[in-house]
Amino acid sequence: MLAVVANVFFQNMTAYLVIVAGFVLFSSLVILWQVNNIVRGGETNYVSATLTLYVAIYNLFSSLLQLLGIFGGNRD
Repeated sequence: MLAVVANVFFQNMTAYLVIVAGFVLFSSLVILWQVNNIVRGGETNYVSATLTLYVAIYNLFSSLLQLLGIFGGNRD
């Protein structure tokens, strides 16, 4: 979180890419961890499990869109 706040002030594109890539990795790990808990029976509250999976998938999708937008370039 400190890196995100620092990048607001410094506006460094490399730091932005590292933060977004780290968030993609973190969201992927949360999805793996939550699915593992659901499959092995460690999660008993399925509403909470579903919400956690939804938020992780949403964050992963939005982060990947940001990365594709940066590397996609301009078609004009």
